[in-house]
Amino acid sequence: MAGKVDPKTAKFDSRDPNVTLHSVAGTQHYSFPMLTNAAPFDDNNIRQAIKWGIDRQELVDKILLGYGEVGNDHPIGSGQKYSNARLEQKTFDPDKARYFLKQAGMDSLDVELSSSDAAFPGAVGAATLISNSAAKCGINVSVKREPNDGYWSEVWTKKPWCASYWAG
Repeated sequence: MAGKVDPKTAKFDSRDPNVTLHSVAGTQHYSFPMLTNAAPFDDNNIRQAIKWGIDRQELVDKILLGYGEVGNDHPIGSGQKYSNARLEQKTFDPDKARYFLKQAGMDSLDVELSSSDAAFPGAVGAATLISNSAAKCGINVSVKREPNDGYWSEVWTKKPWCASYWAG
């Protein structure tokens, strides 16, 4: 028995006829928290623009290789008792992202996203995908690859936007 199998490894493991792979919904979730007391993330319009500018399904498909589901900006997954299935799921919507940028008085935005695979396997790749989708909305995300060593003491809760995870 093994838990927390890396999605890249799972595909190979499942090829072995002696291995049975069971994918079970859990409570762990990967996130990209923003410090809402630091500019520009102190403006809710900016936060909304970024949220609508992320292709979340692409992250599930390319980083988790299908072993996950799109989250909705709260820590209660679909398999949990108090999950709200009626809550509108945010999807990639460049028009909404640009709308919220305009509400913030901007046509474009330049931000930095700190990331490291210390946060979760594939976090740097995920940050790159975020940068690519956000660029289609006028949001220029510069990905800063941080060292694994010291990530939790030097980046998390210190840099305005970074990769993280919660066990649930």
